Amino acid sequence: MKNRTPSIAAAEDLRRFTAPTFIIVAEKDRMFPRKKILSKAKKTIPNLKTHVLKGQGQKFILYDADIDMIARFINE
Repeated sequence: MKNRTPSIAAAEDLRRFTAPTFIIVAEKDRMFPRKKILSKAKKTIPNLKTHVLKGQGQKFILYDADIDMIARFINE
């Protein structure tokens, strides 16, 4: 299995994307390492908000606080 982030858009296109974007990563995700994902995203996506699910891996649980945070982001 390839360990790389799927790409559906070119970096140049993402740099021009101005809509608010929210990326949620899991702290212990081995398939999509948070440091690599967040570093690349911060360099590429201009209007970015991020959140790390502490202590969680590839299969994670969204708790009420996480769901509330997502709802607030959507409603902003």
